[in-house]
Amino acid sequence: MATIAILGTGLLGSGMAENLLAKGHTVRVWNRTASKCDPLQRLGAIVCDDPASCVRGASRAHLVLTSDDAVDAVEELRAEKLFRGADIGIVARCLGGLEAERRGGF
Repeated sequence: MATIAILGTGLLGSGMAENLLAKGHTVRVWNRTASKCDPLQRLGAIVCDDPASCVRGASRAHLVLTSDDAVDAVEELRAEKLFRGADIGIVARCLGGLEAERRGGF
């Protein structure tokens, strides 16, 4: 099974994480509001303190972020190469409607 990082554990991100855990994957999660990761931790997810530690060692990372601020914060980390050492094959970005529209569509 794979190790998968989920950055953003709102409604969509937590659902993705729950499904992946149920299928036997190792799931690493991070959220700006750390307490939102608590239910996932009880299901077996590994809660990380920051995005860089969340993606480290993951074969795939999903950014499930609904606000520009959250996306920008994670993109800044990527630009600063704080994800160095992460083996990321696929990065999926899920944005809320208004933010996606401002960024040029879905």
